[in-house]
Amino acid sequence: MMRSLAILALASQLMGVTLEQIASKPSGHAKNFLIWQFFDQNITAKEAQAAFYQISGVTLNDLHRYAQKGKEPEIRYVSNCLTTPPQKILTLRQEDCRALALTPYKFSQLEPAQREALIESEKDHRRLRWMRAMRGKKVANLIDPQTLLLLFTRAGSDYRDANFNRPYSAKEIGNLSRHEGFSTFVLQGVMNPKLSRMASSLLHVNMNEHVDAPMHFYLGLNALRFERKQRALEHFDAAYVKSYYQADKDKALFWRYLVTGDKTLLQRLDESFDINLYTLYARELLGKIERGNYYTSLHVSQTQRSEDITDPFVWNAILDQIRATPIERLEALREHYSAPSLIGVASFIFERETRFKQQGFLTPYREHINHLDPDMQAMIYALMRQESRFIPSALSSSYAMGLMQLMPFLSRDIAKKRKEPLDALEAMFDPERNLDYASEHLAWLKETYYHPLFIAYSYNGGFGFLRNHLQSGAFSKGDYEPFMSMELMLNSESREYGKKVLANYVIYKEMFGEKVSIRDLCDSLNEPSRTDRFRAANQASSSAGGQT
Repeated sequence: MMRSLAILALASQLMGVTLEQIASKPSGHAKNFLIWQFFDQNITAKEAQAAFYQISGVTLNDLHRYAQKGKEPEIRYVSNCLTTPPQKILTLRQEDCRALALTPYKFSQLEPAQREALIESEKDHRRLRWMRAMRGKKVANLIDPQTLLLLFTRAGSDYRDANFNRPYSAKEIGNLSRHEGFSTFVLQGVMNPKLSRMASSLLHVNMNEHVDAPMHFYLGLNALRFERKQRALEHFDAAYVKSYYQADKDKALFWRYLVTGDKTLLQRLDESFDINLYTLYARELLGKIERGNYYTSLHVSQTQRSEDITDPFVWNAILDQIRATPIERLEALREHYSAPSLIGVASFIFERETRFKQQGFLTPYREHINHLDPDMQAMIYALMRQESRFIPSALSSSYAMGLMQLMPFLSRDIAKKRKEPLDALEAMFDPERNLDYASEHLAWLKETYYHPLFIAYSYNGGFGFLRNHLQSGAFSKGDYEPFMSMELMLNSESREYGKKVLANYVIYKEMFGEKVSIRDLCDSLNEPSRTDRFRAANQASSSAGGQT
């Protein structure tokens, strides 16, 4: 494995990614990754064109990068129009270019006089509808539901917070619920403290078919903030019924328990097959020793297989095969890939074979992190399980790489600080190097964030994102804390990711010989000295100021 990666890295250093290499690969995400690297090289316009038309699912970023490298006037024209800054839109004479350039967000950046000038020259009636609503510094009072939701979702956060934080009548809410964008309206109203005046209006939302499971759940949280417990319970019940994933059903049950204190709900959570924050917490309250249905090892044959799982093209081919295999034939497929080097693949298949009734908490590649203390090892596995499911060639849509899903910019930054060459990003598919770099990044994060939940948040969403979230007042004393703060994080990816990693962490800590209390971990979130340097320093400063 290491030898093949070394050869690949050396080849990349000598000649980089080549068109021949790109053309030889099947379409898909891994090939897009090669093309993305190819565009970073010194290539000709002809080479850029040949590579661009092999991208699967072209994004705006792909188009803009090609426009800079290529010489197709149509592509460059479209790219230039799309990237026209707000103040330059007035100078555009071509109607099609202006249509590409003009968005509600850019329109919001203009002065009223500039907006008026654009309105006078606009011919498209659909655009005129929202442009006229935005012609002044404040949105028009009379605005149809469809246009209101368009501006709410597309005019930018500053415009939204300044213009839509007002009470809404039951009739307005009913009309809005029938249009696209209403789910964003609800979620922002519940989670965004800058929209506190509109939050009470969400109590008007009817228990009807226009509300899906996530909306019901957050409307339940919103009802609790206004001390409407019965209304909250109705929403949690609806969220339970409409949710598809077991973890979401467990979440609705858990919040019903928090409101009612009904211990039969803990029993129902104990019966869940899923291992998550809510089921672990319930089992601890019930005094259960078993944490749920999970396995820590799988039987593998000692037969060596030729598949190089550090190659993303190999993993993509296996993944396609798994997806195409009926569930009744997954056992045979798992046995086919039952080899020590493919343990992550075998586990990936087994979870699906059992319809996730059994969940894998494996410890592959431990030889690369054995020198770290057990707590750091537990944290790494908690993250690794969530990031890659132990597949070393995992590759995300944003090109996060490997076991710990390291972003290219982070990998390059660590390599630069270490003065190590990293000409080939494919080196991050090497388990040893990926874990080495991730360990260094985690050690840096842990200097500021002490709690596993906060480490997970910052690992996923970024150091500054979490700092801003904490400084906004999250995880303070209050009703239903710390769970309310966990559920009301605006960054939906980090919000769910953090809860999953925290559950993983509890399991791995116990696997490594240290039983931890998830209840204590949750309680400590309201104690800055146990969670993060930012709030701990502020708390110490406040205490010192109070004594003088």
